[in-house]
Amino acid sequence: MIFFTIDPSIVSLGYAVSIDWILVDAGCIKQPSSSEHDYRTRAVWMAEELQKTVQDYCLQYDQHMTVLIEAPENWHAGKGQRSKDKGDIQKLYLSVGTDIGTLSHVDGVQEIYVVDASKWKGQTPKPIAVKRAHAYAESQCAALGKGVPHDVCDAVLLQKYGESRQMRDYTSNKFLHFYHPVVRVFERPGMAYKPKITNKKYFITDKSLT
Repeated sequence: MIFFTIDPSIVSLGYAVSIDWILVDAGCIKQPSSSEHDYRTRAVWMAEELQKTVQDYCLQYDQHMTVLIEAPENWHAGKGQRSKDKGDIQKLYLSVGTDIGTLSHVDGVQEIYVVDASKWKGQTPKPIAVKRAHAYAESQCAALGKGVPHDVCDAVLLQKYGESRQMRDYTSNKFLHFYHPVVRVFERPGMAYKPKITNKKYFITDKSLT
């Protein structure tokens, strides 16, 4: 099973890839200059590039993929007032929603999960997160190198967190799902039981029925 973790932002997107939690790659997708395109156009562009990246990994390793992405949260005291005034959180919600919707159409993606930043990393300072990411990579005989973006470091640490929150089948040792607070937002049809959803329509074109 491929595990693909994502640390999103409105400017760039960090990702990390593992095979059964053994790191094999990490990278960063950056949006075009904010002065050249509307933020909604940039969100779509990033999602399309992310889709290509995910498809390539599914083909390369010939395995299904589970995606874990950090979910946006409303601003709080620890966030900058300037970012709040600029509406960055709304832009981030749009970007993450576009990513999830796009990845749900990739055949190799079996499930998509989200977890709030405050739930998995809290208010960890970026310098400490970078050190932890390098240490975790080294523990798996991998190296991130110098100058790795914070987005990538967080995506690598999200791999570590995901491994700690997983539930596996004791017999086959296969991955089953994640424990709370990780939440599943997409599941490939036919994988498991889903409750019946009521969808009653009220638009009537035949006036004799009214």
